Amino acid sequence: MELVDLRPVLPCELLQPVPALGNSVPRNKVCPTQVWLHASGAELQLQQNPGYYARLQTCIDSLPCPYDRVIQGDLSRTFPKERFFASRDALSSLSRVLKAYARYFPPSRNPNVGYVQGFNFIAGRLLSLGFSEEHSFWLLAQIVETYLPLDYFYNMSGILIDQKVFARLMEIKLPKLTNRLNKLKIDSSLFCVQWFLSLFAGVFSQHAISRIWDVFFLKGTLLLPQLALALLFSERWAIKSCDNFNKMVQMLEKAPAVVHDPTDLLETALGKFRLEPEIYEELAATCRKEVFTALSERQGREVSVDSWTYMVLRSEPIAFIEDYLGDENVPKRFYVDQLGACTGPLMLGILYEHV
Repeated sequence: MELVDLRPVLPCELLQPVPALGNSVPRNKVCPTQVWLHASGAELQLQQNPGYYARLQTCIDSLPCPYDRVIQGDLSRTFPKERFFASRDALSSLSRVLKAYARYFPPSRNPNVGYVQGFNFIAGRLLSLGFSEEHSFWLLAQIVETYLPLDYFYNMSGILIDQKVFARLMEIKLPKLTNRLNKLKIDSSLFCVQWFLSLFAGVFSQHAISRIWDVFFLKGTLLLPQLALALLFSERWAIKSCDNFNKMVQMLEKAPAVVHDPTDLLETALGKFRLEPEIYEELAATCRKEVFTALSERQGREVSVDSWTYMVLRSEPIAFIEDYLGDENVPKRFYVDQLGACTGPLMLGILYEHV
């Protein structure tokens, strides 16, 4: 059996060839599309898998996908006030990108994820910023599979861990604001989960998110809690003046939308709220135990980081035995030769056996 590494390029490995850009990309000197594709590893994936996205499109209508109905419902909720998405062509492009990632080749590229609400905002924003469908597809793949932890969307454990880490950081960095929110019985999950799931794309303007993602693609996911802290800090006086639950929730929902130039926000995030990776990992380790304990109690079985395996397989014939999805639409066993003309790598969260 040949094991092929689908994640050969980590963002940090690609930063060296990129000119020193500081905390953001100077758009008058460097094309953002080139920087994002290069820094994320999407450019290399395109080179190593020519025609892969085009082949996926041939399967969209012929192969059923359990996420099609959810994706279709999310299309109309993706930036409905923006002119770009008033076009049927734009919505069709978004649909094709999302269905391609959710399906890949059967059962899917990443079956412990498939599709998660929030992907529509990420892919939609990439398309509205001028990326092609194929570029948007590979950028989405790199975000989900390389930037974010592998467990980020599995049972939502990763996002739950990040939410708990963020709550701890609020207590440490913004104790007065945290106390104010606690008095109004507002848990940080009410706003930060939405922010993190869409990488803030669902709440910031197109211009603001383009600047924020300049930093994200170069700095990585530690920017997410840093930016969230900076946003709360920038709204500290409004938070202090809110005297009831509803007003506070409405204020937090509107806060990102009024930010047109995020330069000051990013400087605060990377300065005042700079977070060392070691500190984050220490907090995440504690929170991970709490999350997995809660999930184990809820599901009546042990859930841990070792509960699933990520493999990239290209040999045949091998029968795949899927060991954690409960979806009846996903086949429990299939053979590599069923993948037909697929020449690109296929990532599967599975246990496997030779046949």
